[in-house]
Amino acid sequence: MESSSCWNTFFKECFPRGKKQIMNKKRKTDGSAERQESPEKRIVCQSSTTASNSIAELPSEVIYEILTRVSVALLVSQCRLVCKEWGRLTYDSEFKLIHSQRTPTIYLIQMSNPREEHFSFVSLVNQSSALPSPTLDFLPGHVEILSSSSPHGLLCCVSYSKQNGTSYYICKPSTGESRKIPSPKTNQHRTLKTAIVVRKSTPPMHYNIIRFSTSPGYLVYHCEIFDSESWEWIMLDSIIVGSEDDQFKPSTFLGSATDPGVLVHGAIHWLSYDGHITALDTNIYGGSWRTITQPHEKLEDAGGWGVEKKLVECEGEVGLLYLELVEKWLELWVLQDYSSTSTDETKWSKTYRVDLTLTNLGVLGSGKLLLDLYTKHTILMKIENEIIWYDCKTGTKTVALKVEPGFSVLQVHQIYSDSLPCFL
Repeated sequence: MESSSCWNTFFKECFPRGKKQIMNKKRKTDGSAERQESPEKRIVCQSSTTASNSIAELPSEVIYEILTRVSVALLVSQCRLVCKEWGRLTYDSEFKLIHSQRTPTIYLIQMSNPREEHFSFVSLVNQSSALPSPTLDFLPGHVEILSSSSPHGLLCCVSYSKQNGTSYYICKPSTGESRKIPSPKTNQHRTLKTAIVVRKSTPPMHYNIIRFSTSPGYLVYHCEIFDSESWEWIMLDSIIVGSEDDQFKPSTFLGSATDPGVLVHGAIHWLSYDGHITALDTNIYGGSWRTITQPHEKLEDAGGWGVEKKLVECEGEVGLLYLELVEKWLELWVLQDYSSTSTDETKWSKTYRVDLTLTNLGVLGSGKLLLDLYTKHTILMKIENEIIWYDCKTGTKTVALKVEPGFSVLQVHQIYSDSLPCFL
């Protein structure tokens, strides 16, 4: 992809009066003379063929301002692919906070007690009054969220009713769009994992839904893929559980059914019950699997009941949050060399450790506590009867939601979405 086409799209979206609107602005120093910037303070983006016919150079602060204004779809599908510098920039925590002021990152929280379930939406950045509050009221009847695609704001849901049985839907809460999709061929089997992979974000959107299920007795495992272009489910070869080294072992990827997984580097990652991270290449037709060991320093905690673990995305990389429930400390580890295929060469870096005994969090409570990593230093957590944003730098908390007595957090889905229709 040539960067010149990206620039044309950026300026049409963000600066309809054209590039002269920006380039003719003089930036002043303390005096009245025009300031000349050094080349190292500019981010250079050139087309590989006709750089002279495109915008060959722009001040870094102008590029930053442009990128904070583009849509989520353009940011994810094009901006991050222009160059490594833009990739790092758009994953940066501070950038995300600024971009979220224009395109809020919202969390869908599903809570339940023995008698009922309900959904709530929370956001750290105050949502603009010009943007409608998301809701799931446009979906028919009671729904269960199976999976989500955060950068595109999509949810895969299933609805149960006596009249219509089980129905599957794909929806975008920020726009109220929904569409019923055919039921999987193994609809009567138990769903273990579901993931959404967007192939093309521009309308009409092209996406796949990957569903793992198992037959009664857990003897046979199935993988099906729904393709939005062919509008059908494709059944892959069934997998018979065995004990040989070359046979499938469900413990390699089967973790909590409410864990939505983490999509980075073109693969979906799950934290399994045996303490490993399993990555599935989103090109599922190739059947590419990879197992990643957790940090060697934390292996003794793999099966410990006193440590809660949460697989997260940290600025475009695979991360692990550890919460020690007795000693009350919190650590973030980030995978450093993702391209390494050797399990022995897996390298993790401890980003920080926070002593929670020095904070005013009080009693941590029970149930699921680590909900998600919003930015590198901001964590969405449940503490006693509150869902909070915890700032690991300052040790301060911001209450996002009060949890009603008797309710526990069942699922948490991040929705980083604009309000543009995607024509499902």
